[in-house]
Amino acid sequence: MSIFKLKDYTDDYYESNFKSSIVDSYAYDCINCTLVVKFTCGSRYLYSGVPQSVADRFMITPSKGSFINMQLKGYPYLKFDEK
Repeated sequence: MSIFKLKDYTDDYYESNFKSSIVDSYAYDCINCTLVVKFTCGSRYLYSGVPQSVADRFMITPSKGSFINMQLKGYPYLKFDEK
C-alpha cells in the first residue's frame, strides 16, 4: 500500500493542456485511485476512491466544472489551500 502525499504532486505532474474557467490543472494516481484538481483560485482538492473510468471521463469532458459538480461531489475529498 502506498501513502499519498500532496507534496508528491509537483506542478510537473499536473495536466494543464485544456481550457477551463475554474480548473487550472489536475493529476490522477491510478494506483491509489486519487484525482487531484488544482483550481484557478489556488485551492487543490484531493478526491479519493475515483475509478479510472470516472477519471478518464473527467479528462475528456469539455466542462470540467460541471463534471466536478455532477460527478465528483459524491467522492470523499480533502481541500488544500495554497499558502
